[in-house]
Amino acid sequence: MHVHGHHAFEGFPTGTEAINTPLTIERKLVLKYLKIGISVLVWLLLIWFLFKTLDRLPSWAEWAGYMSGPIIMAIGVFALCFLAATGLRAFRFGFLLRKVVVVPWKNILTDFPWLLMIGAVTPLRLGEGYRAVWVRKFGSHSLSVIALWIAERLIDLFMLVLILSVTIALNGAFEAGTRGIATGVIAALLLGYLLTCFFLKPLVRFVEARPHMTRLGEIGRALSVVNTLPNHAVMLSTSLAIWLFIGSGFTAIMSASAPVASPGLFGFASTALVNLAGIFSVMPGNVGGYQAVVVAASEPFGFPETSAFMASVILMSVALTITITLGLCALLIRRFILKADA
Repeated sequence: MHVHGHHAFEGFPTGTEAINTPLTIERKLVLKYLKIGISVLVWLLLIWFLFKTLDRLPSWAEWAGYMSGPIIMAIGVFALCFLAATGLRAFRFGFLLRKVVVVPWKNILTDFPWLLMIGAVTPLRLGEGYRAVWVRKFGSHSLSVIALWIAERLIDLFMLVLILSVTIALNGAFEAGTRGIATGVIAALLLGYLLTCFFLKPLVRFVEARPHMTRLGEIGRALSVVNTLPNHAVMLSTSLAIWLFIGSGFTAIMSASAPVASPGLFGFASTALVNLAGIFSVMPGNVGGYQAVVVAASEPFGFPETSAFMASVILMSVALTITITLGLCALLIRRFILKADA
């Protein structure tokens, strides 16, 4: 299926849609700055919590002891898991994108790494919006990519909240009431997911019947393509594999960082919390927020706070190094081998 459209300045109505007025633009700016303000506030609260929780930062001697142990092999395991997850992300991105616009796999495999890098290193993850600009050179409307980005983020959000809820429900350190709430969240997530899949197509038809909802209809049509059973099965299984790989990598680091009873539960809980905190990422790579949520999760899972902090620094550093290295290599390949402009 091809979704074609004229080039439009992202975020503003065109064609049959409402004409921009100063009030419309002002409302969009207010929402934009409100989002930025909330993200900054959440990040500052996480930083405050981090410094309130940690009595001190690890000493050089503690770092030396930490890095001389089994952590080196664990870093290798995490790097391999992260590479596998990145490859699956590239496949998911290409698979979904090719349902709405014809893009050669060569372009997807060489462009996705630097698109991912831009999103990772820019404050507030603003670089992710460049995907909507990038896709225009293949003749697709930006709204198609926005719709697919929404689909990816929603499925990731579902997976992460599900993973976090499962780790809480299985952790005997939590009170029975807390574990019961987590179990209820799991049931609600599964029910909500099924209802969303069931009612998406009727909702899209409702929107398409209303001319003043042109932009929303464009997004809905792209989401409908994703919601067919074969496409949805591929997206769901790929997303599950992505988070299983990353969670396994986190578990390897946690197992090597401190002797605890359930490093797997803490590893997967940290995976979920780190990526959920990324929603409010202010600094490149979610610096600060990354460390805060891992330290916050350490106590309920019986993990030493200092070890949790060191593990979070290693995890973030390795993930950023791999992401930036892949992105720069992709840019060099495009520039000097494929002779293409980024």
